[in-house]
Amino acid sequence: MRTIWGTSLDVISSSYGNNYQTYCLKEVEKYILSEDVKIEANKLFLTNKGKLIADKIASDLFKTEN
Repeated sequence: MRTIWGTSLDVISSSYGNNYQTYCLKEVEKYILSEDVKIEANKLFLTNKGKLIADKIASDLFKTEN
């Protein structure tokens, strides 16, 4: 998400599976609502506001095995 190209949801799904894509969308939803992240052309992008908390957003997308 930190690049101008964003993060493709299709690449997330094909590389890590649909379950992880679903997890990412669930975790990033609060940032979409607060306008820190946006989805365009099936890609996640940080907004200018979101760039200020990029590390927090990224850490929320880490999934640990139980």
